[in-house]
Amino acid sequence: MNKYFNISILLLAILIVSSCSSSDSDGGSKALVETAAMLTKGEASAASVNVPGGSNVTDWTGFKITFTGDENGGTYTTNADTEKLQHGVWNTSGTWEFGDNEGLVLIRDGNVDMPISLEVSESNFSLVFEMASPLARTNVVGGEWAFNFIF
Repeated sequence: MNKYFNISILLLAILIVSSCSSSDSDGGSKALVETAAMLTKGEASAASVNVPGGSNVTDWTGFKITFTGDENGGTYTTNADTEKLQHGVWNTSGTWEFGDNEGLVLIRDGNVDMPISLEVSESNFSLVFEMASPLARTNVVGGEWAFNFIF
C-alpha cells in the first residue's frame, strides 16, 4: 500500500511541475508570435521622432522601416539617407531579435548594450532607445531617441 502511495505522489508531483513550465513558456511564445506578426506586417513611416535635447541635426521626413521575420527575429531595412545623417542612428539594413519573452524589448544588430523598448499595435509602433554619446565629434547626438511609426 505504501509503495502505491509513494508512486502516486511522485506522479502527481511530475504532473504539477510539467504543467506549470509548459503554460509559462506557451504564454511567452504566444506574445512573441503576436508581436512579431504586428511588427512585420509591412513598411512603416516615421510619424514623429523625438531627438535628444531637441537637436535637429537630422531630418527624418520620409524615413521608412520594414521588419521581416518571426518570433525568432529577422531582418530590417530602412531608407536611411546618408545626406540627412540618418546612418548614425539607423543602418540601411540589419538584424533584430526580441530581448525578452514578452516582446517588449528589441535587440538591433546583436547590440545587447542598447536594448530598444518596443510598443506595437495594429496601426503603429514605437521604438525608444538610449544612444551613448559619441567619443569623437560626429553628427549623432547621444541620449534618448524615440521613434513613432505608422503602417
